[in-house]
Amino acid sequence: MNGSNSLLTHLKNLPLFADLPDTELAWLVKSSHMQDYKRNNMVFLKGDRATGLYAVLAGTIRIACMSPDGGEKVIALLGPGRIFGEGGMFLDNTAQPFLAAAMTQAKLLHVDAGALLDVIHASPLLSMRMLAYLAEWSSVLLRNIKDVSMRSTLERVVHFLLTHHAERAVGAPADQAFSFPAPKHVCASMLGMTPESFSRTVRDLVDAGLIAVRRRQVDVLDWPRLVALCPERSLAGVIL
Repeated sequence: MNGSNSLLTHLKNLPLFADLPDTELAWLVKSSHMQDYKRNNMVFLKGDRATGLYAVLAGTIRIACMSPDGGEKVIALLGPGRIFGEGGMFLDNTAQPFLAAAMTQAKLLHVDAGALLDVIHASPLLSMRMLAYLAEWSSVLLRNIKDVSMRSTLERVVHFLLTHHAERAVGAPADQAFSFPAPKHVCASMLGMTPESFSRTVRDLVDAGLIAVRRRQVDVLDWPRLVALCPERSLAGVIL
């Protein structure tokens, strides 16, 4: 498969670009490229000029901002199929509002901002999809703010575990072990907790007989009791 065909296949596999007319896809292909990143490589820093949209083809990317004391606040972890970097394209100063870095080895698809904006202007379908994506991303950020400000540390950790379980492949058995999506200090940052508080809360769940933890692997031992600790979740929302 040559480079253009490979780019076209990857674009078609992304929900944002699926079913676009061939002429629009061809225009995007001409202004796209793939790039590999090693673990901890920066994709861009806050304030960098927004050059386009990125799609994760492999690996995990963390989106984060820096706190006043120099620490890093992780906002999201993005896996294959997720997109990022589009926010800066629509801001007047075209600067990235967050930083993005590779949590693992990663392969990204980059679509040039100018070409993407040209297609957005010409395509009502892509315009609506981009609006829907931005609305969804805004809702996720607002929900995360609510979780950090209104949930107890215990509820945050339990909700995090249940959500991560639900994001596994549909049909995976409930008793199948799964892993924390990132090192515990990164998970703690996502939840607005210190690493010590996160580890202590996980240990409390272990001591209560609700979960078992081996390194980053988690086994849920008592689903009903675990779900009962998070009022907004129910077993109906857990993939069993």
